[in-house]
Amino acid sequence: MKRWQKVVIWSVVVGFAAGGIGLFTFQRFSPPPKGSSEEVVLVVEGQEFTRAQLGQTLQNVLAYYRQLYQLFGMDFDAQLRGTDGAYRIFQFQGQAAEVLIRQVIIQNEARRLRVSVPKAELDKAVEERYQQALQQVGGNEETLKLYLQAQNLTLERYKELLRQNEEYRLTEEKLKATVVGAIEPTDAELQRYLTENQSLYQTEPEKIKVGHILVSDPKLADDLLARAQAPGADFAALARTYSEDQATKEKGGETEFFARYESPFSTTVTDVVWDLNVGEVRLVKDDQGYHIVKLLERRPPVVPPLEEIRDRVRQDYVRAETDKRWNAWYEEKRAKVKLEVRDPVLFASLLYPKDKEAALTKLRTAQEEGYALDLYLPYYLGRLYEERYTEVLGRRVELENKEGRTPAEEEELSRLKTQEAEYKAQALAQYLKFMESGEGDEAFFNRVLLLDPQNVRARFQLAELYRQGGRYAQADAEYSRVVEADPTFVAAWVGRGDNAMAMQLYTRAAEFYAKALELQPGSL
Repeated sequence: MKRWQKVVIWSVVVGFAAGGIGLFTFQRFSPPPKGSSEEVVLVVEGQEFTRAQLGQTLQNVLAYYRQLYQLFGMDFDAQLRGTDGAYRIFQFQGQAAEVLIRQVIIQNEARRLRVSVPKAELDKAVEERYQQALQQVGGNEETLKLYLQAQNLTLERYKELLRQNEEYRLTEEKLKATVVGAIEPTDAELQRYLTENQSLYQTEPEKIKVGHILVSDPKLADDLLARAQAPGADFAALARTYSEDQATKEKGGETEFFARYESPFSTTVTDVVWDLNVGEVRLVKDDQGYHIVKLLERRPPVVPPLEEIRDRVRQDYVRAETDKRWNAWYEEKRAKVKLEVRDPVLFASLLYPKDKEAALTKLRTAQEEGYALDLYLPYYLGRLYEERYTEVLGRRVELENKEGRTPAEEEELSRLKTQEAEYKAQALAQYLKFMESGEGDEAFFNRVLLLDPQNVRARFQLAELYRQGGRYAQADAEYSRVVEADPTFVAAWVGRGDNAMAMQLYTRAAEFYAKALELQPGSL
């Protein structure tokens, strides 16, 4: 079956979390145990969602991305493997929770505003979507059944999910129309929209013509820059005499008009020259050498007048304004929703997109309180501390490279250096704690070593990983670095001996084992 055919079939299942809702009904007189599938982890406006329902919704979200990646011949599951994959799933949990939150908001607001879908309209929509799915498998219902069976779905359950999905979709569409209302833009609003979005309508892009001199000598480049910037300078003559750019040298360094995406220069040079004023001269260095560039002329983009494209502009304006009003309405409702998140890791994943510091605090508190349902908790904390470290590092470098810093910036720089050291130390501490779980992989150990190249524990574990994976040359190199940094590291000598044995280097293996026995008799 073609990839896009599968997407059509699954779109009715994974486009909405209804596939997980209603699957789990429990009757208990006492609270379920922590970590069980029955445990309520999210309460939205009084509606409870269990860990199992959240998990099903997460699988629906992942299935959506999986099918989307397959559409382009990409393996989404590769993004979910190992420690990097665990961190992505942590973030996807927040997306799954947002799906459930959105569902409750839409359903509650639809009831409040008395928005409903007539049965006849729903029946028609369901039948159309079902026929569409059938057509993608050649119109054969038995083929559809076989595909659904591979997804642990019966045809009956698929139809139920299809109906739930269509009812939700149509309800949201009608609610959106009610909330947004009619949009009748004025000519002034359409003209302003056209002006602000010229790139969408231009028939010819903005183009420039540049004077260009390329040299490889930095001293000559500085001299030519000064001469080219002098009043009355003959740029073309300088180009003919000194430029190493054979394409433009004989034309006085003058290029043809070109659009940004057609630039004959590197991105570095293009970014500079595009922002110049006509007549302005600048010196830019890139991998080719030193470029003295002068903006000779600029042609603005060609955009048809509103009268010629009014219908198209109006359609785009209405669509954009509809989305703007709808998103603003939803964000207002989302901000006011009554929410109770009973799992701290889930809570942190919800906070993560907009407030990483709050997410970090939530996870740190969970760790202090002994949360043990997710062995990746120290790893999540390490990643968040590392992200904060990277942000602070970037700002610190930016300030250090700035000339003429103000007293306030000097104070900020001092504070950033302290924060940078603290975040780095915290990240490493959490990574070392996670290392005790035995779940580290190559990406994880290399992440630790980027922060702390002298960390022999991480390097030893990386060596062990390489050896167990049959990558003996890489393992030997890492073992060597470990014992070079710490000659008394007995386990590294033993591991190096085991690695040499695997490579049938028996004499070397004996030497390494002898060293281990010398340090610790009976270590073999």
